Amino acid sequence: MTRPLVQLSNVSVHFRVGGRRLVAVDGVSLAIERGEALGLVGESGSGKSTTGKAMLRLVDIHAGAVAFDGRDITASKERALRDVRRRMQPVFQDPRASLNPRMTVAQSLREPLVVHKIAADHRAIVNRLAERVSIPASALDRYPHAFSGGQLQRIAVARAMACEPALLVLDEPISALDVSVGAQLLNLFGDLRDEDGLSYLFIAHDLHAVAHLCDRVAVMYLGRIVEQGPAAEILDRPLHPYTDALVASVPGAASSSDRSKKIIPGEPPSPLDPPPGCAFHPRCPLAEQRCRNERPQLRASADRFVACHLVKN
Repeated sequence: MTRPLVQLSNVSVHFRVGGRRLVAVDGVSLAIERGEALGLVGESGSGKSTTGKAMLRLVDIHAGAVAFDGRDITASKERALRDVRRRMQPVFQDPRASLNPRMTVAQSLREPLVVHKIAADHRAIVNRLAERVSIPASALDRYPHAFSGGQLQRIAVARAMACEPALLVLDEPISALDVSVGAQLLNLFGDLRDEDGLSYLFIAHDLHAVAHLCDRVAVMYLGRIVEQGPAAEILDRPLHPYTDALVASVPGAASSSDRSKKIIPGEPPSPLDPPPGCAFHPRCPLAEQRCRNERPQLRASADRFVACHLVKN
């Protein structure tokens, strides 16, 4: 078997909030193969974005390990990470915040080539990048304020592609766009994957988008993975009650005929004060006493992994 392109092994990320410890990511293990797209889904605050940042080593890791292309980068310092980061790039939710408003598009696309000391015809590379994301060469000397949100996100994708990465971490890249523009961007991600063999971590709320792009899905709740497996299987036949409720909330979902019974009540618990046992039990209509006392472990069940006492092997 070939080794995964990127692998998180029992990774935990902690923050200090008002003198208290907040566990944002709690023992997460994920692997992404070359050319594979993994969707990471869950409610806001579940730890998805922090997991993506841990994968990119943009936050400190309290426990566990991160490996990229077989190389352990868990404790690597900035200088050692530079070469790795050339091959793993982020695309964030808001391109207006990630693009420098004082730099032209051409300057923004050229910047990674300069930072990583890529000796080549920068202008030719910039033109080619713009062409790949359907930004006309005549617009390259304009500033970000002259572009729509969808165009800016295409520019952000082009900048991420400048150094020919193997992995893109897409953090809610279409959530701020209207449906038609988001669909065009998803098609772009699919085209780039087909042409360049890219791997993706696709962090999203939109399960339709996840189904369109991803091979596998991991579902997060309060910092932990509660279900993971093939995208088609999980979205068609969710096993964890939380996943089931997420799928049922999607308009037109096959399991949404009794949607009113599956709406998740209340708000997620605070990660500063997580409940004992299964973190989902205060909101789960199927919870039993064991769920309140004993935290379920992620274990194999048929074609996937599930962390639920109620799911049998």
